[in-house]
Amino acid sequence: MKPFKKIETYLFEQGVGDHWLLKRAYFCEDVAKSPIESIFLLACYSKFLTDGPPLLFASRLPETGQMQIYGSRSIAVIPQFRVGRFTADFAFVKLSGVPPRSMSNPLIVECDGHEFHERTKEQAAHDKRRDRDMVRRGLTVMRFAGSEVYGDPIGCAGEVLDHLRTR
Repeated sequence: MKPFKKIETYLFEQGVGDHWLLKRAYFCEDVAKSPIESIFLLACYSKFLTDGPPLLFASRLPETGQMQIYGSRSIAVIPQFRVGRFTADFAFVKLSGVPPRSMSNPLIVECDGHEFHERTKEQAAHDKRRDRDMVRRGLTVMRFAGSEVYGDPIGCAGEVLDHLRTR
């Protein structure tokens, strides 16, 4: 079964209509940099909609004064998040407390499609350097292989949600 069909099936099983899925699918394609990132982001919106706190899109880390707008139980996702000289696919920020406790420590998520990651020794070395740089900064990094995202997009989103619940 194709990834978008898996997400659609999951949403229908949860009682969410297809108008929502179509609207979010277009949005995810606009903000993601690759098809695998788009699938992952749509799966996250779907999983968080049914099982977790609201997932909000942000172009950067929200400022403390914006917490009343977002709500204290929400989670913000920031695509193409800059960390030093590197760019992460996504940063997830738990918006709890004032100021939010995890604002300075977002969860970094990478979706590794075969075309752009570890296809060559140079690509593999770049990813390893990026991971080490993020760890030195005290960030937690979760990586998903393209085959994981294509095979079980909702399961990957569930892993992110589970990790955020334990932080």
